[in-house]
Amino acid sequence: MEQEGNQSLVEFWLAAINFEQHLRDKKGNYDSVEAQNDAIVLYDKYFSLQATCPLGCSDKIRFYVEHNICREEGPLPDCFRKPADIVFNVLEKNFLKPFLTSELYFKYLSELINTVQSVPSLLSRSRKSGSECSSISIHNTLLAMEDAAAPPRKIIHNVDDREMSIDSRQLYDPDSLWKRRQRTGLNFGRINAMGRFETDIEPEPGRKEESRITKVVRKLVNMEEDKAKEEMAWRIAEMIVKDITSLTLSAGEETQCDPEL
Repeated sequence: MEQEGNQSLVEFWLAAINFEQHLRDKKGNYDSVEAQNDAIVLYDKYFSLQATCPLGCSDKIRFYVEHNICREEGPLPDCFRKPADIVFNVLEKNFLKPFLTSELYFKYLSELINTVQSVPSLLSRSRKSGSECSSISIHNTLLAMEDAAAPPRKIIHNVDDREMSIDSRQLYDPDSLWKRRQRTGLNFGRINAMGRFETDIEPEPGRKEESRITKVVRKLVNMEEDKAKEEMAWRIAEMIVKDITSLTLSAGEETQCDPEL
């Protein structure tokens, strides 16, 4: 149709049907001025004496369209119905029927059938019988009944994926296990650089209440007295370590400075 210059017939028919459907959807509550302006646009393009895409209609059809558009109440939804029906009959008789018997149409239909047959899933879906559908429905019903009778399952929320993973490097380096960020759940303290044991069971600085482990320990041991004694012992041990370190370093320096050695 485009090659023969008859594309304007299809364009007008689509525009007329769309115009009518749009006004009918408004159910009489449309703006008459706006509808009239839209109708005039179609008239100027397809029916007027200066039309850019003339349809070749007779003067009788042109006067009919003008009369329907220039109503005081505004154009009716079916103001283009008569010329639209004429154009549809022309399209069906002169273009649609010849196309349905043409080689191009059969080629297109053959390609479509081959495409459908090349996808087995489409054929299996279309061939599914009613008995199969009913069996699937019964199976789903039984599953729903089993789920309703089963006891409620415990659902764990807010589980970090990193908590469920295992680093393979930790299998060959056991010391890295105690360096993880969850180390407080595995031990009660650590050894610092001076060889002193630092406990982890003391409450956090911003935490007023004590942990359960601290409460149990305080019941078993008098922490105040032991802590004072332990603090004094660590101070003495630290002094001894410093003295031994200074003596060792001074002896090494004297050995390096002795020319006979």
